[in-house]
Amino acid sequence: MSIFSYKQMKQCVWGLVLLTLTSACTNLESVRRQTISGDDFYSRLAKEYQQFALSEAEHYDWRNADYFAKKSKDALHKKEVEPELPLAPRWTLPADVAETLMSARLYFMDAYEQRHNPFMASDVAQAQLAYDCWVEQSSENPQSTDTTTCRESFFEVMEHLTAKLPSKAAAENPPEKILEPLPTCTSVFFDSGSSKLKPKAIRTLNVLIEKLQQSPQKRTLYLYGNADRTGSIASNRKLAQKRINTVKTYLHKKTTQLSLPIHFVNKARGESKPKLPTRDNRAEPLNRSVDIGLKPQKPGHCHALSE
Repeated sequence: MSIFSYKQMKQCVWGLVLLTLTSACTNLESVRRQTISGDDFYSRLAKEYQQFALSEAEHYDWRNADYFAKKSKDALHKKEVEPELPLAPRWTLPADVAETLMSARLYFMDAYEQRHNPFMASDVAQAQLAYDCWVEQSSENPQSTDTTTCRESFFEVMEHLTAKLPSKAAAENPPEKILEPLPTCTSVFFDSGSSKLKPKAIRTLNVLIEKLQQSPQKRTLYLYGNADRTGSIASNRKLAQKRINTVKTYLHKKTTQLSLPIHFVNKARGESKPKLPTRDNRAEPLNRSVDIGLKPQKPGHCHALSE
């Protein structure tokens, strides 16, 4: 004879389900009622996570909604909330996707170090949320439209941030002295198979020219051309050189008009030194770039070599 009747068993099961949902959404309900204001990095990040958590809840993803709600609460309480680690047990990712995400995280961390710079806080918060969104969506379906949207949002904000990243020396100065920092390295990005400057790339180059004009002196700019792996090695090296030529022509014309003494050093890397390693024939927007450095640059990342 059964200890529980069917009706009693059904009541127990539903009770456990409701208890689980209630405990799992504690953070979410708290954040839902939360009014977030402020321009500092913590407030901006808390707002980004709040909106993402509520979006996840609308899609009935209660587990992740509550998880990102907690990140929102932690940020609001000024706790250090770092971008996700793709290799963490929480996320189930294919090896190649996890590798790409880890490389992207490394790419982001230079910007993350500038999170308390009032001129960069908003962009850093947006980039962190876009990255976490990319990780979360990749764990569900790496090829989904939502994954692509998060990924492209990350690249878009990072493109903007790259032009604003100060050199290490500038970062050590008081905030008022880095209002218009001259970036150690700047990247501009291209459409697949193209060497034509996009409007965003032109804006990035114009910002760089303005900063060079603020500190006029004889300089060497190092131009590194890159391509993704959708073509042959030879064709990608030629495409990388065409991209260098496009950027060099634009910069040379503008700096000459301003009487800025700039010398150029070029190197077409093609697909050999990607920012984000990928399998062959895979289109990767982050790898379709020209990196412009004030010093020689490490392959794969727009970082200055230490002197």
